[in-house]
Amino acid sequence: MLMCLSAPPSAPPRNALAAAPHIARLIGLYNMCRHLNTLPDAGGLLDQRADYVAYFAIFGAAENEHYANM
Repeated sequence: MLMCLSAPPSAPPRNALAAAPHIARLIGLYNMCRHLNTLPDAGGLLDQRADYVAYFAIFGAAENEHYANM
């Protein structure tokens, strides 16, 4: 995630993301949900898929770490 944040937006996916397209899809979903201020599924936070909540927490922590080190 930190490597993705340091790359320009026009850059193609890194090799690590190309090898794991499901992670790249989840990063895209995380960014879309964050910018639209919405959740991926209907309902509240406890109605979301557990893997989404876990990955979103990891992505958020990586993003916060990146911005803290800038």
